[in-house]
Amino acid sequence: MSISRSDAARLTRFAHDASGVTAVEFGLIAPIFFLALFMLCQVGLYMYYSASLSYATNGAARQIMTGAVAQTAGITADLFRTQFLCPLLPGAMSCNNVVTNVITVPANGSFYGLPAPQMDNTKTSFNVGNPGCYVILQVYYAMPVVGIPPMLSGAVNFNGTPSLFINSNTVFLNEPYKAGAASC
Repeated sequence: MSISRSDAARLTRFAHDASGVTAVEFGLIAPIFFLALFMLCQVGLYMYYSASLSYATNGAARQIMTGAVAQTAGITADLFRTQFLCPLLPGAMSCNNVVTNVITVPANGSFYGLPAPQMDNTKTSFNVGNPGCYVILQVYYAMPVVGIPPMLSGAVNFNGTPSLFINSNTVFLNEPYKAGAASC
């Protein structure tokens, strides 16, 4: 089988044609570029949520410290979360993804060996204590992972969604306020 002169000329022109090189290069680089873009957005969102959670945790801790939470009739962990903590979060953060744990330690007690909370609001502690008690407020937010495969981000499953947990903790001593009982 022989190649005619015109076929050889066409093959030579095809081999030297560079009109589609840019499209091929873009096709090779685009997946890496978009993955990096998604990861950059995810890191930015993580930092925004982390700062917002820290602000809300400190605001809610102030309400516990001054006795506003303890003096609220019929206060429960869910009411604390929805009435004191979640209003301080930005609208983009769902209150359903917030897990709170409030532990009281007596003034002469130890912080050593405290159990880690379970990521389920029905299984966490809620004890705001009385004046003079040390209180540990732990707040966790399950940030949904967007655009990154869960296995690459270290995400865990929370309410059926791959999520990263952001946490904010604070330890404080309750201020003197009027309370019914005097013990922690």
